[in-house]
Amino acid sequence: MPSVLDREISDTQQDAFGHRHFALALRSLIESEGHPTPFSIGLLGGWGTGKSSIKELYMTELKNDVTKLSGGTRSEKFNCITFNAWRFGGRDQDIKRALLRHVFLELGGHEENLQDRLFRQISRVTEQPKATLDYSLETLRSWLLPLPALLLIMFALILTLAVGNWALGDGHDAVKATLTLCVSALFAYVLKHVKPPEVKASSAMTRVTLPSTSSEQYEDMLLAQLARYKQGKDRSPDGRNGKKCERLVVFVDDLDRLSAEEMVLGLDGVRTFMEIPKDRLPEGLGLVFVISCDEGKIADALAKGRRSADLPATVFNRFDARRYLDRIFQFRLEIPPPPRNDMRDFATRKLEGMNGAAADLVKRGVPLAPIIDRMIHTGVQDPRNALQIVNAFEQAWWLAKKREADGVGSDRAGGLHEGAVTDHPISLGALSAMKVSFPDFYRELQDDPELLFHFTDVVVRGQSLSERPESVRQILVDKYLLPEPASGGSDSTTEKKPQLRSEYRPLRQFLAGLVGVRWAQPLGSLLLLSEDPVARRLGPKIAALRDAFISGDTDGVLEGLGRQHDASPFSLEQAKNLYNLFEDLRGETEVRRTSGARVIADLIDRIPDPPLTQVLNELCRALDESSNLRSQLGPTRITGLLSKAAASDQRAVTSRLVDDAMASDGDVRLRLDSGQMPNLDEASAMVKTIVSLSIDMRASVGLEANEDIVFLDWLLGRNVRIGSSSRQLGFDELEGWLAIDTGHIADSLGPRYPEALASELEKVEPAVFDLNTATQRAASVFASQMALGEEARRVVWPILARFVSLRQPAAVRMAWQAAVSNETLATDSEISGFVRSFASRLRKEDESDDNEFHVQDAPPELIKLLVARVGSLDEGALESLVELAKSWSLDEDVARFACDVVSQLQRADSTVASEVLSNWAPRVVSDLPIPCLVLLAKMLPDCDVKIEGAAANALTSVLSRDPIGDAAEMRYSAFVDELPDSTWDKTPFKGHLDSALANVASRSGSAKYLGAIFPSVAKTLAHATPATLGNSLQQLFQQAKNHPGHYGMLHRQMVGRWPSPTPALAPYEPVALFDEACAFALGHPAAASDDVLASIADMFDRGIVDADRRSRIVDVACAAWRADPKFGLPFIKRYPNLSVEQVDAFVSTIDVRQSEHIASLREAWGAVAQQMEPDARRAVTLALLRRGAVQAVDDADLALNLWLMAQGDGGFALLRSLLVDGGIADEQRSRLWRQTIVRSQEFGKSVLIDLIPLALAVPNSELTSTAIFDSERTINELLTEGDSRSSLARGLMNRFDEFGTATIKGGASAMANRLVGNAALSVLNGKNLSESDLEILVAAFGRSKELEKLSNAVRKGVD
Repeated sequence: MPSVLDREISDTQQDAFGHRHFALALRSLIESEGHPTPFSIGLLGGWGTGKSSIKELYMTELKNDVTKLSGGTRSEKFNCITFNAWRFGGRDQDIKRALLRHVFLELGGHEENLQDRLFRQISRVTEQPKATLDYSLETLRSWLLPLPALLLIMFALILTLAVGNWALGDGHDAVKATLTLCVSALFAYVLKHVKPPEVKASSAMTRVTLPSTSSEQYEDMLLAQLARYKQGKDRSPDGRNGKKCERLVVFVDDLDRLSAEEMVLGLDGVRTFMEIPKDRLPEGLGLVFVISCDEGKIADALAKGRRSADLPATVFNRFDARRYLDRIFQFRLEIPPPPRNDMRDFATRKLEGMNGAAADLVKRGVPLAPIIDRMIHTGVQDPRNALQIVNAFEQAWWLAKKREADGVGSDRAGGLHEGAVTDHPISLGALSAMKVSFPDFYRELQDDPELLFHFTDVVVRGQSLSERPESVRQILVDKYLLPEPASGGSDSTTEKKPQLRSEYRPLRQFLAGLVGVRWAQPLGSLLLLSEDPVARRLGPKIAALRDAFISGDTDGVLEGLGRQHDASPFSLEQAKNLYNLFEDLRGETEVRRTSGARVIADLIDRIPDPPLTQVLNELCRALDESSNLRSQLGPTRITGLLSKAAASDQRAVTSRLVDDAMASDGDVRLRLDSGQMPNLDEASAMVKTIVSLSIDMRASVGLEANEDIVFLDWLLGRNVRIGSSSRQLGFDELEGWLAIDTGHIADSLGPRYPEALASELEKVEPAVFDLNTATQRAASVFASQMALGEEARRVVWPILARFVSLRQPAAVRMAWQAAVSNETLATDSEISGFVRSFASRLRKEDESDDNEFHVQDAPPELIKLLVARVGSLDEGALESLVELAKSWSLDEDVARFACDVVSQLQRADSTVASEVLSNWAPRVVSDLPIPCLVLLAKMLPDCDVKIEGAAANALTSVLSRDPIGDAAEMRYSAFVDELPDSTWDKTPFKGHLDSALANVASRSGSAKYLGAIFPSVAKTLAHATPATLGNSLQQLFQQAKNHPGHYGMLHRQMVGRWPSPTPALAPYEPVALFDEACAFALGHPAAASDDVLASIADMFDRGIVDADRRSRIVDVACAAWRADPKFGLPFIKRYPNLSVEQVDAFVSTIDVRQSEHIASLREAWGAVAQQMEPDARRAVTLALLRRGAVQAVDDADLALNLWLMAQGDGGFALLRSLLVDGGIADEQRSRLWRQTIVRSQEFGKSVLIDLIPLALAVPNSELTSTAIFDSERTINELLTEGDSRSSLARGLMNRFDEFGTATIKGGASAMANRLVGNAALSVLNGKNLSESDLEILVAAFGRSKELEKLSNAVRKGVD
């Protein structure tokens, strides 16, 4: 059963009333450093206003906050303990002791220790040492005690032995010996077990400790546990450690739910712990108490519990109580009740969230707002009260639904009739609010529902009380109304308006808000959620009832039953009597049976089950036997009756109706209930009703075999005839019936259904229906028929051919899908007929202006059929495909499918395919789509010479055009590209090629013409006549050099195609053409771009020209570089053997603002550097140094940096050798150092350790040394280990005397000092130092013992 728990919230997402802001306020009070502890906070508000939710929101936010504050998180600094006072209240509970116990355990205290201190009387036993004399006397006494018994036993044993020996006399030595052994063993046993009692050296003493009861003892216990918790010795149950805790926050919740006495004790307990002196608390730990309560209830409790004048802070009234609470609460945080609209929204969300009554009401179209308005009245002041009302409504709704579902028509207790409660949600909402807010009044309404209306009339509307029933007056006067004062005088006869007691004014206000509500009748169903069954018996009225029954007088029957004024179900007894009357009519005339059956049909809805089943059986038997009864009741009423009948009755009656409406003679035999013949419209309506009924019954229970056949046949014809009038119902009616059918009527109709559908669609104006659904249904029929066998398939394929010829795309699509998936099941003639129809339909589609098929839909499906069955097609089908391919070749969108058709025709019959190719060949350069053109070119070698000639003539026609259009150029190029090589070696295409070369040579100045023809011709040069080829090439290129605009294009097309010189190619001279191309490139580098370069490089690489012309290519590549580095780069990489000057000249060309130029220079130098000797690379470096720094946006010395990067070692060898070369200018060496320091990570620390001293020792190194010293930060970042720093410092000091200037010496000394300090001085030899050197060292290292030693050594050397 849906319901909502009243739980405090801990997530702000659930906050419906803004409690999160009070949680923030609580946080600011608790955690403020300006509030010294201990102190308490009163979280004040009425029940259900959200005090616990505010506490949970604060605690959850504290727990989730991981912000570090002075070494710890907030949750570590502020530890919270919650004490639920209501949980520990009760007659046998000490609230103060319970508070101590809870806090003690939450601080990690042990339950056993707490029980001992608070509740148990503890006895402890201690040992007291005895005096020496006492111990000695006790020991002596313990030894003397067993002696008498021991002596007595010894005497008895000796006596036994003596008697035994005397009795045995002489002899029997073995027996005597045995007896002696037994006595001896017995004596030994006695000696072993007879011992003196134990004597202890101390005495036991028991001490008894009574439980703690005073406030001082409680305080001591709490302080001790607080200390252990703060020291980290104990942990809280959830594992918290109190070492970082600065404030312990104790939440005392639900204090106002206790009795008045317990509230006072609870406050006293809080006061006891809160007034602990701060100096007694553990250092760094403060106490904060947060007390959640209703201040009014606490004040009332104080006023009752502290009236004794002997008590301090005695309270006599609420004002005193408020002053007393001011001493308890240092801070007040008062929670006001939420606004009523917020409360309504809250109730609405909760009701919707349960997905019970709210969901039902939405389905019924009932808005929630009016219901919520009645439930959340002005007296609902807090969310808890709202939740109680919502739960009451939801629970009543759920229970009512169950009882309505289970109790209709049943005599079992607890039932409800359908809609008794759920049809009156507003009334139920108001009563739910009344149940929660005014339970006493609600209970009285359960006894007398009319009290609600009488109370409203008297109290709200001010009507007369005297007019009320006595029982109602008694209740109102005794409980709700004030006694009327004694009255006299002239006004004594006038009835005054009754006065309501003050405590029931909220009830009056609530009921006043319900004025106008349309209460459910009877109201008792909503109050009790139950109804009693009504039992009535017929008695002596049976005779009049039977007369009315056999006369067909339904009203008379109801009057006889006494049920004429209501429409509720009959009682079980009444229903049985009706059945008996009906059953007794079997021997009566047909008229009487028909009359009785009509009465039963009129009252069938009021007859309960179980008699209903028997009554229906009898009624259906009558319907089966009597056509007159079927006419009187009509198809509509019979449909309603059959909904509750047995399956066999449903089948029989429906079959009779089929006979009535769909007989083979065509006339509708049913009549109107008046017995007269219906007109055609009325007959059509009857038939439609019977068809709908027959469809339902056929799906659920079936029809009789003969009637099922009649029904299916009628559906195909759908003829309605009455007398001389007739009408055929539309095909849309059939589709509508099939849409609601679940009995597979279409499958039962078999191929007759799709045939009828095709006939309908072939009409000029077919009926309007869902064509997609109809075609899917037809497809299902086709699939089932295909699976039946050969006979069924022979019927289906002609129908599919009809469908694929239809105008409607959906029907055509269904047909081809069925055909493609079942093509293996078709005979050759069937597949030929289908393909013929399909191709004709697609040709019509292609010729129409409004194509309804997407080009991706139908053609691929046809191709699938052709791939599978093209060999099975007859001549007619092939001819239809030829026409389709021709038609498709006129449309670029479907041209590729025309190619597929031709390819399949070629498989079946090449002659047929040639019909299409003959159509295509003359159109090669006019309008033939590219896919068709490509296919034609590929198939041409196998075609008739006429087709080849037509294609060649079409190509040759282009040569005489100038200019050549773009479309012709594209088609010419595509055809030449796809034409097989073997074709160019024979007529007619070889002649076309020679003609094309001659035309190209004669038009060397026509850029447009050459651009259209030469790229295609160049691909076939190997097939041309040698004389024509040599003459044309020589003429073309010698003349074209004067036309820079397209000279490069011609050379680009010749890459890889230059023929080797032979006598047959005369006058072809490739060397001359090579030299002319080089001269052109040097003279027109921009026009030549990389086209001419690629051509001459190809001639050189393939040996068309001699190897001694490499230098010419290099010169051209450099010229191209100067024009645009991206053109020259590929050839420089291809021929990287350049001179130093050429390499250096690269820098002059690039634009450092263009990243492409920089990238090209990097690649070019990378290729060149790999081929150069070390001396040449050194020479290039010096040339770049002499050139000066080339600055870029992010590189101050771009050229030098790129050249060094081009070296395999990153420039290491060059930098190492040049940096210490004194022959290089100081400024240039400083640039080299900057490159070195940039690469220091790459070179490694050892390079710096070696290079720095060497570089500083080179003469005239002022700029270099400055650069080195400026790089000291980078050097320090690299030299992080002590050994490397020491190595550099020693290197600097070892070469100290080689440094050329005092500045360098000072800088080196300062660097060494910063590296290792005075330890660097250990490598110096005082004999090699001067006085000025000492001054430099003192300035760098400061005075030290090491310098004193060096100074003495210098003086000795001087001396």
